[in-house]
Amino acid sequence: MTVLAAITNGTDTWVAADLAASNHHDLPYRGRELAVQGEWGIGAAGEPWAIELALDGIESDVWSQANPRVFMRAWWRVLRHAGWSVNHSCDGSAPGFNIHGVLARAGRLWAFHDDGFPHEIELGRLVARGSGDDVALGYGWAVSQIKPGMRSFDLVANAVRAACALKPSCGVGVDLLHMGRGSTPSVRRLDGDC
Repeated sequence: MTVLAAITNGTDTWVAADLAASNHHDLPYRGRELAVQGEWGIGAAGEPWAIELALDGIESDVWSQANPRVFMRAWWRVLRHAGWSVNHSCDGSAPGFNIHGVLARAGRLWAFHDDGFPHEIELGRLVARGSGDDVALGYGWAVSQIKPGMRSFDLVANAVRAACALKPSCGVGVDLLHMGRGSTPSVRRLDGDC
């Protein structure tokens, strides 16, 4: 599992994620939780292969659109085509998947659970998904009370670091995704280990 924390201010959007991934039975290992494709940034917690399927299977015309619902429908179609069911299959015919995360564009942010419906997050509100989301949100709230005005990228990175310190399924390092108007979207490694 992994933890994501994200925030937008209307110009820049920041998403931080730890690098831990697991198949719910093994110890965490490094996984790819953040990616940039065109004008989209995506962060996924849950199944470590979900981002790779999105990058490999979603048509280029979907990546060029600014509609998060179209993107999510395309992603879910790719997952179903790969043999996974959107909700855990009752008859066992297809394995279910558990994916929740964020979609980011410059100045905009959407969060989603495994229902596939993106919900836009208001400016300045910290959102967290995955294992440790409770710790990340608690950290964000506490910091906003004692240190208002903390830089957004520090807030999301430190929220993930807090979850890494307190949750055994989080850790291994922190990556930071930045989507900003007038800048090149990027993912960079902040820490090699939390």
